[in-house]
Amino acid sequence: LARSYYYKGVAFLSSHNTPQTIILLKQAEEKANKTNNNLVKHKICEKLAYYNGESHENELAIIYAKKALSIASDLKDEEKQAVALQYMSSDYLHLNKIDSANICLNKCISLLNSMPDEGKPYIYTNLGRIYEKIDPQLAKLYLKKALAIKGLPYAYKTLSMIYLKEDSVEKAKELWVKALNRTKNAQNSFVRIDILTVMRQQSLERKDFMQAN
Repeated sequence: LARSYYYKGVAFLSSHNTPQTIILLKQAEEKANKTNNNLVKHKICEKLAYYNGESHENELAIIYAKKALSIASDLKDEEKQAVALQYMSSDYLHLNKIDSANICLNKCISLLNSMPDEGKPYIYTNLGRIYEKIDPQLAKLYLKKALAIKGLPYAYKTLSMIYLKEDSVEKAKELWVKALNRTKNAQNSFVRIDILTVMRQQSLERKDFMQAN
């Protein structure tokens, strides 16, 4: 029954219904907690961490990411641990808790060799976001590593902001276009809104950047 609620919840994403997805996953969690199936429990907690993070419910997302991390540790699955730590780092970043984000990322980096290549760009992107204000050149290095593997919208967005601060407006424009071309599905809807908001702000501040409308 827990699996049934889980798959129903994930299926709701196709209709852009993230709140209903979370409700069904919560029902799945309630059922799974009555079992000893740690794999199912982990899968549900990982998804709840992800979807709450996408909904900007970052405190709640961290709670579920910690649950997923605990179960992954019990399972001795380093790849699952790395994913949970990556989710936590992302949520801490959104809450501007840089030290906590950095701790999670450093733990995650130590597990990178256990991760498939498709998981690595998310870690590199968050490293870039952390170092954006501390060491922009190091941030650019991490972001380019991420983009060499996968064109993640947040990587494009963060790299473009660094270029804007360097007055490399044309490079920033190119990255905005690439980012928007990769944010047309429901899963990236929040990222797209963030990017368009920043674009408008920049267009108002820099009349040579883009039209505000």
